[in-house]
Amino acid sequence: MFYGVKALLISVPGTSLKRHATVIAAFREPWAQTNKIEPEYHRWIVSAFEARGKADYMIGEAYEKEDADLHITHAEVMIRRVRELLET
Repeated sequence: MFYGVKALLISVPGTSLKRHATVIAAFREPWAQTNKIEPEYHRWIVSAFEARGKADYMIGEAYEKEDADLHITHAEVMIRRVRELLET
């Protein structure tokens, strides 16, 4: 999801983003809030980013398969939509 959103953002000339948090914040303003892309996609990427942080850094935390499957499904839907936008 991150690289799809980053590709969408840098398709605008003069945009340069490096950190995950910066990409997520930049995605919200011109895209999700103005309905250029479905607003739930911003919630999905925030949720996936938070889950990644927990999985990477929370020792002893269990991550449920159902949660991972949901993030994968969201990523697939979102990437298809980003492709559509980049091809137009």
